[in-house]
Amino acid sequence: MIRILVNSTDTYDYNDYGNFVGEMTLIIHVVFLIFMVFFYLFLSNEYRYGSEQLFVGTVKITVLKLLALLVNHFIILLIFTTIQAFIVLSYFYIETIKFSSFYIDTIMYIFYYWFTPSILACFIGVFLALSFGRKHLTFLIIIAIWLIFGPMNTVFFYNFFYSLSEGDIGNLLFLYPLNNADVYRDLVGYNLNFSSLLANLVWILIISSFIVFFLIKGSHTRKVQFTGLIIGISLIITAFGIVPYALKGKIPVFNYKQMIEEATYAQNQTPEIQEDLLAYNIRMYDISINMKNNHVQAIVEVDLDLWHEDLKDIAFSLYHSMRIKHIKNNKGENIEFSQRGDFVIIHEPVHTITFEYIMEDSALLPASNNYLFLPYYINWIPKRTNHPQLIVDESIHEERIIVSNQEPADYKLEIKGIDNYYTNLSKMGKHIHSGEQVKGVSLIAGAIQKEILEDSFLVYPLSWPDVKENWKEYYGDLKETHLYLNDMFKLDKSSIPEDIVFLTPNLKYDSFLSSDHLLIHQATLYELGEAVHEIPEMYIPGILWNNARIDDIDPGLIEVFNQMLKNLLLEEIEYNTTISHGSMFDIYPSKALRRYGDIHALGIDIFYKNYSNMSPQERKNFLIKWYENFTTIRSWDDATSFMENFIKENM
Repeated sequence: MIRILVNSTDTYDYNDYGNFVGEMTLIIHVVFLIFMVFFYLFLSNEYRYGSEQLFVGTVKITVLKLLALLVNHFIILLIFTTIQAFIVLSYFYIETIKFSSFYIDTIMYIFYYWFTPSILACFIGVFLALSFGRKHLTFLIIIAIWLIFGPMNTVFFYNFFYSLSEGDIGNLLFLYPLNNADVYRDLVGYNLNFSSLLANLVWILIISSFIVFFLIKGSHTRKVQFTGLIIGISLIITAFGIVPYALKGKIPVFNYKQMIEEATYAQNQTPEIQEDLLAYNIRMYDISINMKNNHVQAIVEVDLDLWHEDLKDIAFSLYHSMRIKHIKNNKGENIEFSQRGDFVIIHEPVHTITFEYIMEDSALLPASNNYLFLPYYINWIPKRTNHPQLIVDESIHEERIIVSNQEPADYKLEIKGIDNYYTNLSKMGKHIHSGEQVKGVSLIAGAIQKEILEDSFLVYPLSWPDVKENWKEYYGDLKETHLYLNDMFKLDKSSIPEDIVFLTPNLKYDSFLSSDHLLIHQATLYELGEAVHEIPEMYIPGILWNNARIDDIDPGLIEVFNQMLKNLLLEEIEYNTTISHGSMFDIYPSKALRRYGDIHALGIDIFYKNYSNMSPQERKNFLIKWYENFTTIRSWDDATSFMENFIKENM
């Protein structure tokens, strides 16, 4: 209740309701300790002077007491957890979040990570009472167990859990989300790992078996001892039978090292593709997406225009999380192929080829029976290009997306097993879409809602409150930013597409602009009406860089250009927000310092100083000239020379 009151009285309005329940982890951590101590104190003296030293039948009485205590605890805990869930959902409803599966998933999260730890704490307290009795040393053991098993263990031992891979035995301690401030992602939903729930169950079963073994020590009859032994061994066998399932990997978008691992794999495993392997054009796609057996299955038929009839091999770009099962010709016969990195090499191609593959869940392209993120700018269907989709920016050890230059083609898309989805293709029938596209097709499904506001069709997360109130202000500032940049750089992009998709599954400020839809990745915590000052940082990449071949240009140059342009926009455009934001150029090159270290040797500090000494109009003219000549400015030597020439000619 206190946290709800704090949120309600906050100066700014937030959209981060999905992570609200994650913020309660500290409280659950304290409750975990309270329950352990309570059950330990309640039972320690009684058992110490009970069944081990009294008479036959005490074990039975103790077991009945323990069962009654556990059942009562379970019922009371269930009631209070239900009340807590009701309060949280009522808060969401008051904040105008529409009723949807988001409410159901919130209840599931509460029972995963609020209710289950309290049950585990109860069993630990009982175990400690039976095994150690009333000893001062036990309180030190309780603190140690609290740190290792408590809901904050991922905070205390972050580096340990971060380093774990699927199958590592350490996953048995991975009982909670790695980052309690990041438990909900757009489209994907909550970080509900069934393997974490099973890990909790493993510990409960193991501790239960130990409790049984301690109880039978006080028995004076072989029958009770034998029965207890069988029960204890059965519990241990069951626990170890569950262990392999408890060690499975977590949801990729919440695995903070997986994105860089995917980028490293794509960069290292992708072969060099020669131009003769791209001697074809793609005329048409016939795509079938099917949710089946907890997998996303894709069947993609491509109609090719082969430049030569005697081609031995051709290559297609296909992101490596798309695992090909078969490739067939128009007669249904298998075609020989090899899949390496982000490419598929087909031997002895024909004019019509059918790809059959499974979409594996990944950090870049989340894909499961609950969600699907397939944007046009990543090749989730076979495309004609010769570079990987994802590379590692070695200077800052982050991933970097390389957008392919697409060519026009006709598309037909059939979707099976999915009801709530978005695609930029026109609807032709039930779950059937088609149309001609230049850049490609986006298909998005999961925790999304759709709404028509004025001339725009919006797609945004289920966890957001009603956007009607703030949309007019946000769209007005977005449109003004678009028109300003279009006029400044003569881009010939007169308007923003009607379809606007607000989804940020990977916590990046970015955007991708197609002819018929705009994908906005704006990792803001604010509601749209408060977040307009973030539009420049988000929108600049989409309108300026999506169609430019910049993969061979120093990415630090693009960072600096974007930073300069962002600050220019914040100075030139009056963004309608109550949040204070800097509109003056930061003379300290923080991003460049992070990337290069020695900015003096590269002349970056002088570059920044010269720019900061310019008037607003001179800065604008400089950025225009820089953008016009960007393909020739590939390094900081080129950039500093360009700056010197500009100063000589214009100042």
